[in-house]
This record gives sequence, C-alpha cells and structure tokens, in this order.
Amino acid sequence: MRTLVVIGGLLAVGVAAADLKGTVKTITGDSLADAEVALYDADSGRQLGRVRTSADGAYGFFSLPPGTFRLRIMAPGFASLEVRDVRLSREDRRMPPIQAAIAGRCEQPYVEWLRPMEGNVHTGTFSGKIQDHKGRPIANAEVTVHVDRRPGVSTRTDSAGAYTFAGDEDEYRLLVRHDGFFAAESGLYSVQAGFEAHYSPSVLDKCPRTGCLPSSKPIHFCE
Repeated sequence: MRTLVVIGGLLAVGVAAADLKGTVKTITGDSLADAEVALYDADSGRQLGRVRTSADGAYGFFSLPPGTFRLRIMAPGFASLEVRDVRLSREDRRMPPIQAAIAGRCEQPYVEWLRPMEGNVHTGTFSGKIQDHKGRPIANAEVTVHVDRRPGVSTRTDSAGAYTFAGDEDEYRLLVRHDGFFAAESGLYSVQAGFEAHYSPSVLDKCPRTGCLPSSKPIHFCE
C-alpha cells in the first residue's frame, strides 16, 4: 500500500499521534486501485498529504495529531468526492469503505459530500434538495423512497427544499411529487454504512397552463 508516513511540520513534541486508514470501492463493491486521496486540514484548508490507493483500494495517513480533517478522492472516470468533518482523536481511526460513483451519467444523482458518523454505526443517511430549473427550492414536495420498485417511507421537503432519509446500506430510488410540477423518479441513491451522504439537487419540471399531461412533459437529453 502506498502510504504517507509523516506529515512534515505538523507534530510538536509531546503531541499524541494517530493513524487514519480506509478503503475506496466502486458502487458495485470492487476495490478502486490507484485513486488519489488527498488530506486537508478542515480549518485552514491546507493540504497535508496525498496518496494513491493500493490494489485492494486501501489508503493511509500516519502520525497525525488530533483534529478535524477533510478527504478528497479523485480517480479517472469517477466523480470526485469530498469527505467532510473527519475527526481524529489520540486513537487510530479506520474509516468505513468509501464508494466512488462513475461520472458522466445523464441526470444521475451524485454524492456531493460525505460525513462520517461517530461510533460503530451499521446504517447511514442520504439527503438532498428538490428545486426547479432556476435553482429555486421547492418546499413541501412529497419524496418517497422506492426499494426494488416497491414504495417505502415518504417525507416532505422543508422550506429550503431539503429532505433526509436514514436506512440500511442499499440502493434506493426516489419518486418526487408536487402540485403544479411533473412527478419525477430520480436515479439510484446509495446508503453507505457509517456515512451521511449529501446528493446533488433533483430538478422538477413545472407543468404548463394546460396541465400536467404526460404528452407535454419535457424530454431532457444528455449533452
């Protein structure tokens, strides 16, 4: 495994050091080798180190002082991903596996950032926003989770158009409805155990004055 051993200028005499380790995988569970993992100080934004994952997707940063850090994962063909608020105490920390999504899928939602949950957590959450094509939030939209095409729990967006769901590690689809807008089924959302995942916004098309007839629903093409 390619690792960073010591980060120059970070440690002071008498300051306890700890290691931060983890793995990067694809959404199908395969190891993602040769992905670049960069480490930043959460407060200053200063980059503290950069490594590449090994054949089994593993990475590691060693001899870190206690503090809060940020990770950024980048790999060709995959959407870049930020992991926020990685807290490190005086004990070593192993992160839950991080899933990288393939980039460039038409209207496919993608993870904008992850945040690790504290403790030994076997579930996760995902959140996002519902907005119109001008970027304005849509409040009180009904958002329903579908698992294997079966409807599950529903919630409504708040005044900022935001929603959040919690559940077991799995893949889900969303059906979004609001009066005056065409209903929309969004792509796959993944719950990653041990993480809060925040997804890109979902966009609803406003119905014309003639009503929300299926024949008048706009068709969007990939560029």
